[in-house]
Amino acid sequence: MKRRSVALVVGLMCLVLAMGASATEVEEQTFPLTADGSVSLDNAAGETVIHAWDKEEVRMITTRKGSGADKIEIIIDSGEDYLKIETEYPIFSWFRRPRINYELWVPEGATLRIIASSGNIDIEGQRSDVRANASSGDIELADIWGAIDAGTSSGSIRVEDSKSDIIARSSSGSIRIVEAHGAVESLRTSSGRIYVELEEVDQDASEMSLQSSSGDISLFLPTDIDAEVDIRTDSGRISTDFRITVEGTFEKNELRGIIGAGGILIRLRASSGDVSLRSL
Repeated sequence: MKRRSVALVVGLMCLVLAMGASATEVEEQTFPLTADGSVSLDNAAGETVIHAWDKEEVRMITTRKGSGADKIEIIIDSGEDYLKIETEYPIFSWFRRPRINYELWVPEGATLRIIASSGNIDIEGQRSDVRANASSGDIELADIWGAIDAGTSSGSIRVEDSKSDIIARSSSGSIRIVEAHGAVESLRTSSGRIYVELEEVDQDASEMSLQSSSGDISLFLPTDIDAEVDIRTDSGRISTDFRITVEGTFEKNELRGIIGAGGILIRLRASSGDVSLRSL
């Protein structure tokens, strides 16, 4: 009889814990913000999704998940032209692994600074500068017209339909940029592939640098590009369908020369991987 009672108590405790772990709480808030204001968000664990709209306000939906999520504190500092959101997790809560997911609608002209320690970041439609950093998670940016600065320690970065300068880095993950207009100022990955389609190059850009320690690099440029190229791979092949003027001698794994009339300096470096320079 005692064994049955103990088993029943244990079973009820497991059920309560499971219910607490799966509990969710959704909250919605609205904050006024000027069209050219700034939004800063810092979250340790959870997804962050941001949409652009034409209203001078921020709509924020938070979804708490997991046992102990009610103990997480959201600290908000807001003014006419700024909104700062910080997420404070109690020390004990890390054992329960609760999280908060954020979904925001912000003025399309607002600048963004988003930090996620563990979680993906997804941003679309901004017409101003975007800075996004994740310690562990993927970053996806679409239809961004401002300067982009994105970095993740463990995850991939994807940028689509951008119209300005891009800086991106990943310690472990690929970087993929498509339908870009502007310049790829600097791309770095320690382990992963770099793939870039640059449909239009900013005439004021002076240099582009792409570097992968372990992975291939593929760069697609307009057929009428004027540039100076400096390409090297320690272990891999170099290929191009551009006509490149080369002076002097060159090594098997190095290629330096001029495309067209010369201009923007393009540096491509792969420690272990192939490098290809192609025309769109």
